[in-house]
Amino acid sequence: SNNISARFRSDSLQLINGTNLTVAGTTELTGNVGIGTASLSNLFNVEGSASGNFISIIKNTHNSNGSGLKVMGGDDANTTAFRVTDYNNNALFEVQAGGNVGIGTTSPADKLHIRGINEPSHIRLQRHESDEALDNGDEIGGIEFWANDGSYNSNTSTLRAAIRAETQNTSSGTRLEFWTGNSTSAVEERMRIIADGKVGIGGNSTVSANLDVRVSRTDTDPLLGLFSQQSSGADARVMIGTVANQNGDPYLKFDAGGQNMIVGEFWKGTTNNELRMGRGERPSDSNFRGLRVDGGG
Repeated sequence: SNNISARFRSDSLQLINGTNLTVAGTTELTGNVGIGTASLSNLFNVEGSASGNFISIIKNTHNSNGSGLKVMGGDDANTTAFRVTDYNNNALFEVQAGGNVGIGTTSPADKLHIRGINEPSHIRLQRHESDEALDNGDEIGGIEFWANDGSYNSNTSTLRAAIRAETQNTSSGTRLEFWTGNSTSAVEERMRIIADGKVGIGGNSTVSANLDVRVSRTDTDPLLGLFSQQSSGADARVMIGTVANQNGDPYLKFDAGGQNMIVGEFWKGTTNNELRMGRGERPSDSNFRGLRVDGGG
């Protein structure tokens, strides 16, 4: 009952009444070929019913350097190189010749295009520990941005920005870290959101306030600025900063169209502290005008 019988037709050869067919060596077949089907609409057609199992397996038995399946196709960027659909021919996965990849779409418009039909699209980055134990600072996952620029690293692609999720204290606590690289410098952490929602800016590992800004700096730019841009008239700004080369003395400044008012400003003098309130750019300016109260009151 396991013998193979052949049926010749005017334009094809059909093998019937057998359970298995083994082909050894090099065999050349011309025309369309079908396995499990007589409907030969493509060069190679495989059909079958396999409940709870795969319909086909391609295995390379080489134990050290064996590759899997290679698909070559697509003569321009918009043609399909590889496509996977469900039983009803709905799109699951698409690779186009130009390199765009689609999940849930056969027309990916970018390098990765995810489309959900009547449902939102999500991306999951998951780390699984076999011992179910994560230590403080273990990275769970991240997104990295790489680029090459001859002015920085001889056209070698380097890391220029990143978003990383790490455990905080225990596996149940998690923080997000945001990294960027300034000009030719390596990336550094610039901001983090810790497990309880507090935000730290300046790469500080300790975040003790709902908004904690700590910057090591020598310039005169404000540490924090609130800006109201007007469609007409002067913009309004509220800025908090420190004075460079003045022991980091803090100030609060209100600016309406270049008309500055400094309120509640503390200035550390050479011998005592001084409170200044009035007009000026910074407490150390020679043209500062206003109320001054020294450390003695």
